[in-house]
Amino acid sequence: MKKLLGIIVLGLMLITPSQADDILDLQIERFSIGDSLLDHFSESTLEKNERKDNYPKSDKYYDISIVKQVTEYDGMKFTVKTGDKKYILVSIEGRLHFEETSKCKKKKKKIVNEISSSLAINKRNDYEFEYPQYIKSKAIITRLSVNGGAIRVWCDDYSKEVIEQTGLIKSLAVEISIDSFLKWLNEEAY
Repeated sequence: MKKLLGIIVLGLMLITPSQADDILDLQIERFSIGDSLLDHFSESTLEKNERKDNYPKSDKYYDISIVKQVTEYDGMKFTVKTGDKKYILVSIEGRLHFEETSKCKKKKKKIVNEISSSLAINKRNDYEFEYPQYIKSKAIITRLSVNGGAIRVWCDDYSKEVIEQTGLIKSLAVEISIDSFLKWLNEEAY
């Protein structure tokens, strides 16, 4: 039976005291890597979901974003292989909206510390990513490598101009992904 790690934010973060051994042991809200989205949503809900996103240079995977029907987050994003009729999850992301970057960074630090104290972390990498398509906008990221994949926690810090022009929202994201998807993302997706 899977060990359970609930990565739930805004004071609802619950982490089991046992050490998770592998990315498959993790859970965001009620979703785990390797689960079928059909265990949580009907196929018609997935087919007519609010948003499906493809990657610019490859169609091997796509994202399904769902805003309604989740509780602890403002929205969830699920990544599945193109053509997979079972909708098996390879990446899961939960997002919370923050108006102030300082509050997001404080929450991010708390989440990273709680995850780090509860999991066997192979490697930690803190970095910033400048969004090339958005002026004066970046992501402030912590990547925690575990067996089989990684957990990324980041704050999107968009400039006022970008927010006004695009409608993007500053947010905190918690994401778990398997190694094969991360490798594809780094080498082929963009």
